[in-house]
Amino acid sequence: MRVLLDTNILISAAIFPSPVTKDFLWQLRALNAKIFLCNHIVKEFVDVYQEKFPHKQVAAQRFLKELPYHMIPASELQTNDSVSSIRDVNDAPILTAAIKGNVDILVTGDKDFLVLDLPKPKIMTMAEFIATYDS
Repeated sequence: MRVLLDTNILISAAIFPSPVTKDFLWQLRALNAKIFLCNHIVKEFVDVYQEKFPHKQVAAQRFLKELPYHMIPASELQTNDSVSSIRDVNDAPILTAAIKGNVDILVTGDKDFLVLDLPKPKIMTMAEFIATYDS
């Protein structure tokens, strides 16, 4: 299973590790899911940390270093017609990464993604992922 984590999921996992977030990360490991990110997501993550949590820069770098993920190469991220339906154009690179990276699931809390009805990737929240793949 190939899973792309949106920036808000990374922020939740790194800064606000709730029981739901911990269950979600445990479930990813239990399923032996491959976690994917793209440059856009990593940049957003770093930018949010710099802006809102400047005193936690070391923690942000450590979190990214310890998270076992695969990077979707930027060369694959040319936008296509599949992303034209997204409401927030700033989310287009993330949806493009999910499509071009051939991920099965995009996990997000962003309503602009959650309203999309795509055959692949399946778009769901952490709670939906846990409920769907609870072992």
